[in-house]
Amino acid sequence: MIIRVDEGSGRMPVRDQITSIVGDNAMNNLILFLNSFLSYLLLFVICVAVIIIAVLLGIRLRKNKDARESGAAVSAADAGGKQAQG
Repeated sequence: MIIRVDEGSGRMPVRDQITSIVGDNAMNNLILFLNSFLSYLLLFVICVAVIIIAVLLGIRLRKNKDARESGAAVSAADAGGKQAQG
């Protein structure tokens, strides 16, 4: 298919317009690769951050639970000892 352009209009042929928009094919592929790579890198960083937050929160909650249970065990033992003495 041949596209004819009126020489007097000063317009570029369509092929030249596409080449000027897309640029070098290798450079275009590199930009697309970097875009995809950075997108996945950002997704990876977000996932790692969520995992770290979840682990730290789990550790904190477990320590709080253990402290409450040991406090309850100590107070129950104290209450039992006072009843036995009294």
